[in-house]
Amino acid sequence: MNLISINLLLEILLISLLLTLGLIPILSKIAPYIGAVDIPTQRKVHTKPIPRIGGVAIAIATIFTELLLIPLNNNFIKAYLIAVSIIVIFGFIDDIVELNYKYKFLAQITATCIIILYGNVKIVSLGDLLPYDICLNNLGSFLLTFFLILGVTNAINFADGLDGLASGICMLSFLYISYWAYKTNMIIIFIIAVSMAAAILGFLRFNSYPATIFMGDSGSQLLGFSGIVLSIKLTQQSNLLSPVLPLIIFGFPILDTLSVITQRIYEGRSPFSPDKNHFHHKLLKLGLYHTEAVTLIYIIHGLFIIFALLFYSVSDRLIFLSYLLISFFVLLIFFVTEKYNLKLKRYTIISNLKSKLKVLKDKDLTIKTIFFSFKIILYFITTFMVVSLKCLSWYELWLFGILFFIIICGLYSQKVWVFKLGIYLSIPILVWYCNNSILLHNEAVKFVYEVSYILLIIGSILTLKFTRRQKGFKLNPTDCLVGFIVFFSFFWSGEELGNLLYKIIVLFYGYEVLIGELRGEVRNLSYIFMLLFLVLTVQNVLYIKSKTFFGG
Repeated sequence: MNLISINLLLEILLISLLLTLGLIPILSKIAPYIGAVDIPTQRKVHTKPIPRIGGVAIAIATIFTELLLIPLNNNFIKAYLIAVSIIVIFGFIDDIVELNYKYKFLAQITATCIIILYGNVKIVSLGDLLPYDICLNNLGSFLLTFFLILGVTNAINFADGLDGLASGICMLSFLYISYWAYKTNMIIIFIIAVSMAAAILGFLRFNSYPATIFMGDSGSQLLGFSGIVLSIKLTQQSNLLSPVLPLIIFGFPILDTLSVITQRIYEGRSPFSPDKNHFHHKLLKLGLYHTEAVTLIYIIHGLFIIFALLFYSVSDRLIFLSYLLISFFVLLIFFVTEKYNLKLKRYTIISNLKSKLKVLKDKDLTIKTIFFSFKIILYFITTFMVVSLKCLSWYELWLFGILFFIIICGLYSQKVWVFKLGIYLSIPILVWYCNNSILLHNEAVKFVYEVSYILLIIGSILTLKFTRRQKGFKLNPTDCLVGFIVFFSFFWSGEELGNLLYKIIVLFYGYEVLIGELRGEVRNLSYIFMLLFLVLTVQNVLYIKSKTFFGG
């Protein structure tokens, strides 16, 4: 029996996501006054000063969520909270005054020792990588765990070179960890992993290209440290998973870091000297645009995650050899492109396709038809969810009343952030109630409801593709990342958690597209939500009255 409930998932998502979304605008305004700003240099890609305080928002959101939902009666959670606090504090100081790398290492070493010795996070078994499945002795276990945690913490820090890159990689890794934590009933790991993924999702709305905030060393080290600690804890405690999986979960950043450090040492430089030899820099040199380089790395890392999903329990030697083989081919490709100075050619067929799409985009009829269909589908789904709420108590009715009041106030006052707050709060709860509605017991109704989500995805993509507006919500590499999550959740939809996550994300994006396309003309939308709230109120008041009258 699984002890992890949908209610727990909703609590984690709402607390961590909303806290991050709320904190980032506030911290961004504070950053210039305390010196937490990233100044452009020759080595960096951005061209204007950008606040680097996003990691603090992620840390506050996740630590608050964990303190709220996890009892502090476990050495692991105590050690984890102490360790990440050290990581974040020293990382934040480095974001302001740029500490010498020795002090950063001292903080990382302290945090790593705490999580190993007090939190008991250790690599004891390497499966059949060792003869006869021999377990490591205390010293070997400590050293291997120590260097792996330090290595991945810095690998994610080094990977944080393009907008949304390191955070996107980590989000995929945390989703993988949360999936197996759910399957194996590891509640503490599940809460930490989901809170991290939710906080990253909120952060990515500000960090996607062109970024308006960076997470800084405080964020990148927090994500790397947390990710590797959770993956070690997960794989060492579960007999279902290969102990070699952490290498795959963080395979791409590990390979990137090892190749860069090797090249620096070979050239007689310090392993910590800055340069532009990371994989993302090489992709830019190859001729890819910023967004294309990030998207390609998301895809490569996503393939690593899919590999880990499919081969989670096969021979440990096979997993390790597969990783070495994939790494060899990746390094070979980069070596050949650099040696022969190859550049990406943008073929005329792609240019012709873009020009034809531009012709369609310039025709108002195309976007009007697509957007009209998209609105009908979105309104249908929302209306169906509201109509399905027929058996609410007075308490639940008051809850939805407050949520609809926030939405209507946001629309009527044209305060988009207020509307989005109401939507972000309402959609997960509406989807959860609707998924348990008696209406979906009818197979035909259920079929129409499920298909409408697929049509909404298509409508969202086409609307964004053919829109003529210049401002507002647009597709970026983060949306490729979220598309991967939706794709994964769709095929995991036999599980209640996956089904819920898939629908919530699709509706979030649906309303993002809608608000962007309406260009501030939201009065009609406010009338629709007023009508929906009236329907919700009337049908439930009648239900409560009839239940009272008949003594139900």
